[in-house]
Amino acid sequence: MDDGLCRLRDIEDANEAFVSKVRAEDLTQASLLRILIFDKQAIDEASYLDNLIEKHLIGGLSLNSFNVDTRLSGIVHLDVLRATWTLPIDKVDEHYFLATCYYLSDVVRQYWMEKLNHSITWYACSMQDMESMLDRIAIEGRGDQ
Repeated sequence: MDDGLCRLRDIEDANEAFVSKVRAEDLTQASLLRILIFDKQAIDEASYLDNLIEKHLIGGLSLNSFNVDTRLSGIVHLDVLRATWTLPIDKVDEHYFLATCYYLSDVVRQYWMEKLNHSITWYACSMQDMESMLDRIAIEGRGDQ
């Protein structure tokens, strides 16, 4: 969180909680950002999203009205979608449109750029929207490649 959205101590505490959740195999809850926003309340999600939109110049969207094409959600396993908090939401020719909660993660962006090997337009969305969409995909049995 180089953007000054929280203190280093908050990140350290969240990292400890993250490791505990991974060890307990609570992988759906194992997310530093999720811990910082919901568990520790060290980051205000609205401020985080505003930061992404204003400083990083990516669009924002709500996933509530999206019907994600099954071919897109099945590009990677559901666990990868959950781990990266990122979801392909559309594709036009060889250009992908991705919704993400983890745009600030260089690792996440690099993973998707290498995985798709095409141009990408990124959109920020709330963690609740992403969680709801990923749960919907899990119920429908998609994203299991």
